Amino acid sequence: MADGHVTIARADHRALHHRFSYYWLVSQPFQEYVYAALVVGATNQIELNRERLGEAPVPLPSLEEQRRIAGFLDAETSRIDHLMEKMRSQDELLSSRRRAVLAATCRPEDRVVRLGYFLSLVTSGPRGWSDYIGVEGNMFFRSANLWRDSTEPKLTSVAYVEPPSSALAESSRSTIHSDDVLVGITGANTGWVCLANQDVVGANISQHVCLLRPSRLVSGRWLAYLLSSPLIQDSLLGSQYGGTKTQLSLPDLRDLKVPIPELRKQQSIADEIQHQIIGIENEKGARARQIALLGERRQALITAAVTGQLDVTTARPAHDHGL
Repeated sequence: MADGHVTIARADHRALHHRFSYYWLVSQPFQEYVYAALVVGATNQIELNRERLGEAPVPLPSLEEQRRIAGFLDAETSRIDHLMEKMRSQDELLSSRRRAVLAATCRPEDRVVRLGYFLSLVTSGPRGWSDYIGVEGNMFFRSANLWRDSTEPKLTSVAYVEPPSSALAESSRSTIHSDDVLVGITGANTGWVCLANQDVVGANISQHVCLLRPSRLVSGRWLAYLLSSPLIQDSLLGSQYGGTKTQLSLPDLRDLKVPIPELRKQQSIADEIQHQIIGIENEKGARARQIALLGERRQALITAAVTGQLDVTTARPAHDHGL
């Protein structure tokens, strides 16, 4: 153990080629063996049983064959990695396109007013409710339920809260209604925006989230897009997109100067933006699936080569497989 947490494995170079041993260590059979060797240690933490690790089987073709397999995998995984990196860079371009689309919420001809005039409620969640969080009760909407590049709620991790009856007024005040706009106001998620949908209606917000309830003169969907736009993000968070500010106050949002077109124009702008963003999200989803498939292909290729299921002397290069 190098520092109590890392196990160092060194190959015997007389019998095991170092690159071949690396590919064996990341192959599916070895990873499954490691998973089976995990145990709960004295401190109730998951640990790797080093004795069982030392007993792990290792395929041992000749050193010449090991070098051949390692060379083949070096070339093929490099091709796959390069293609995955290109796809990730295209994903960044899609994020840039999204920001450009959101910029259309701000029109130079629209009157600029204080946002607070067009909100019926601006509030954040109650303090001290962390003691009431559990696995039952009302959904508790936290800054962790916000996305950087989406106005949809992020529900991969959901908490619940059961406040005491004495907190009824606070609970009512912090309850999400349909079309409320939710904004992260502290930490790394400061400025991230969500439009409340039916998945989160009725939830309570945490103290790290600001709830903006539009008046009848403002479309919640348009407001969510507006607050996500580069111009407004710059105004809220700093001189660059993404900014450096890590905390917002309720007055920051009330006093924000924004362009407000009339309601029908807001709805028309929101419809067009939504149409374009759906297209961008579909492209990003397709790209993510392609990257996942390439990752699976990479793993399968490594496993097949190190276990002898693939004869690397006759295998076709990755680009011949449609990669």
